[in-house]
This record gives sequence, C-alpha cells and structure tokens, in this order.
Amino acid sequence: MNILTETDINDLFLNMQLITNILFNVTFAVLFYIFATIHIKSKRSLVYISIIQFFLLTAFDFAAPYSSNFIIRLIVMLLSYLLMCLFIQSKRLISLYVTIVFFSIRWLVSSIVAIVIIPVVNNGVFNLIDFFVSYLELNELIFPILSGILMMLITPFLHFFVMYLILMYYRRFSKWVDSEIDFKELILLIFPSLIGMTSYSLFVDIDGQFSESLVFSSSKSMYIWILHNFVILACILLFLFLYQRILNHRDVKRKEFVLKSQLVNIEEHVKQIKERYDELRILKHDITSHISTISSLVHTDQYNEAHSIINELQHKLNDQKYNYDSGNPITDVILYEKAELFENANIKFVNKFHYPANTEFKAIDVCVILYNTLQNAYEATFNMSDRWISLDSIYYKGNYIITVKNPIQSELKFKRDGLIESSKANKAEHGIGLYSVKEISNKYNGDLTIHIEDGIFTITIVLKNESAAPPHSLQ
Repeated sequence: MNILTETDINDLFLNMQLITNILFNVTFAVLFYIFATIHIKSKRSLVYISIIQFFLLTAFDFAAPYSSNFIIRLIVMLLSYLLMCLFIQSKRLISLYVTIVFFSIRWLVSSIVAIVIIPVVNNGVFNLIDFFVSYLELNELIFPILSGILMMLITPFLHFFVMYLILMYYRRFSKWVDSEIDFKELILLIFPSLIGMTSYSLFVDIDGQFSESLVFSSSKSMYIWILHNFVILACILLFLFLYQRILNHRDVKRKEFVLKSQLVNIEEHVKQIKERYDELRILKHDITSHISTISSLVHTDQYNEAHSIINELQHKLNDQKYNYDSGNPITDVILYEKAELFENANIKFVNKFHYPANTEFKAIDVCVILYNTLQNAYEATFNMSDRWISLDSIYYKGNYIITVKNPIQSELKFKRDGLIESSKANKAEHGIGLYSVKEISNKYNGDLTIHIEDGIFTITIVLKNESAAPPHSLQ
C-alpha cells in the first residue's frame, strides 16, 4: 500500500520547484552583489538592490510560475538597472555595463552547468539513491522524492560554485574599478555579452520547436552550444583585457605628461634660483662698495650720510626674504615658495627638512616629492580651523626618509595600489601627484607609506642610497 498518491508526489515536486527557484534567486542575488562590487564601490546601495532583486524574482516565480524564465530575469535585471541609476546616480553607464554583462554571464554559466555538469551529477545521484532504495528495500516512491530533494539542493549550489569561480577569476583579471566610461567604450565592452544574450534567446526558441531538447541530445548542436558559451565568456574577458590595456596606455601617457610638466615647473624654479643668486651677487658687490664708502664717511665725521647708506642697505637686505638653507638651492626655492603659500593661508609650517649632501639623490626628484606632498597637505588643511603642516627628514645608514604630517577632516578612500583616491571632481586629472612621488620612491628602491591616526595624516617616503657607505651620524 502506497503512503503517497501520485497527486501528492506532483504537489511535492511543485513545492520543491518553488523552493529551488527561491534558492536560485538567493544565489544569483548574492552573485550579482559580488560582481557589481568589482566595478562599483557603493556597497550599501548594492546590498539594497540585491535584496530587492531577490524579492522581485521570487514574486514573479509565485505570480507567473509558467512564464519564460529568461524574460522574467531580463525584466528584473532592467529593473535592477533602474534601481542602480536611482541609488548610484553618477555611475549610470557602469551600472548598465554591470547589468548586461552579469545577465549574460549568468545565462552562459547556467547553460554550461546544465549541459556539462548537471547530467553527470544526475547520473551519480540517481545511481546512489537507486542503490540505497534497493538495498534497504524502501518504497519505490521514495526514489523520485529523494532524487528531487537532493537535486533541489545540489543544482543551485553547483551554479553558485561555478559562477563564483568565474567571478573570482574575473575580479583578479579586472583592474577597472569605480571609473566612469563613455558610451563608445560601453558598446565595446558589452558587445560580446549582447551577442551571447541574443544567441541564447534564439537557441531557446529553436530548441522549443523540437520534440527532444537539443541540450540533452547527443547531436552536434549540443557540442556547438557548449563551444559557443565558452567562446562568448572568453570574448567578454578578452574585450575587458583589451579595454584595460587601452586605459593603462592612456593613463601612462597622461602621467608621463604630468611628470614632464612638473619637471618643467622645477626647471622654472632653477631659473628663479639663478636670478636670486644674481641678485645676491649684486647685493654683495653693493655691500662691499658701501662698506668702503661708510668707512670714509665715518673717518670724516659724516655720520648722517653714513647712517643713510646703512638704512639703504638694511632695506635691501629686508627685501631678501629668501632665508632657507636646506642644503640645496633648488629645494630652498620649493620650501620658500610653499612657506609663502602657507603663510598667506595662515597655516603654521614646521620645517625640519635637510637635503643630504654627497648622495645619489637628484635634487629635482626630491623637489617633486616636496612639491606634491606639501601641495596635497595644503589642499587638505586649507579649509580647516586647525591649520598646520609638518615637514621632517632624516638620513641614516643610506636611507633618506622624508615625512609630511597634517590634520585631515574627512575620511579618505584608498585605491588598490595603496594610494589615496582623489576627491576632486575630475579624478582623471588629479591624484597624479602621489603617483609621481611613488614612482620616485621606486626609482631609488624605496617605499611610500600612508598612515592615518587620530585625524593626523602622515606620508612617509623612503629613498635608498644604494651606492653610499653607511654614515656614522644623523643629519
């Protein structure tokens, strides 16, 4: 006597199908969040969007259980894009890229799992359950029930596992994070995904015209379909790789231009130094001449005239505000320029910088470090009530360490390379200063570190003088 009727089993299978769909919806909502965070940093908004996506999919499954799975998920992904535009307004083209590419990868991976992996797992599960039921001499109706329950749990897990591996490879492969794109770049990047989605839709339509599914048949179409999916996935990664190569090349050219511009700026400072020293030479000549005149006037008791000449010399000396002696005239000019900038902004400047003599460090390289770090410190403290900047340096055992400290009032975001993400509107044209400093530290086999504690920002640059013998004293 059977405990369960055939109707009961059909109802049970229908319930299991609904549970399977819910598990799939959870799986792909989580995977969507993982994929979206590769390119968009607004994690809280993406969490909300993923949760809403899950409830939309589940509602469609209950309201229209026999509707096309492909169409339902296409509608939900379009709604997800609209939500991303609402929550993340500044990233609309990136949001469209994320939506389309994820949708394409999701279906391509699902097809691969269904064609290649699920049949193998099905056979293994069915053989195991058949052996178990036969060995224990259980009711024959137990076989489809156990098979259905196991596949209900295994199928979503397999989809999640395979797609998670692909997304982790994609994350490792992708270095394009939270950057805006233009429409032409978007078309280039989504082109293989659109082809994949279109061909999938066509295949489903053709497959429905045959009595036997082409997917699970032994015909050549199944192998062509598998190859098709792998090729589309490879093209998505290939197009992303090519785009990143273009971005990297463009970024390198832009940074080279900025570095050259900074060197031109330093050369202008060198010209200022020459002019300054010409003025000092003239002043020295004037002083020598005036001392002789003053001596003659004193000997002839012409004290008023002598006093007048002394006052004139005093005025000339007062005009020479250039009072930095860091050990190198080029760095002196940078320090003088920045100190004047800080003074005008009422920023206290504590300077303990010294340029080490007899080392391989080029003055122009050190000037680039000083210029960029002090400029960043100025921009960070300009609008604060507590305004101060500290500059320090030390040379010890072949290591030249430059440290700049300043208070900060807002939370900073770090990029994957450890440098700070620019908060300025045009990020493509900013944030290069620290890159320049990083390149110089690498040039001397050194390092750049950033530390934030108790509202104090500290940047430390280490340069190594590999060819110099370790000195016995600190400078």
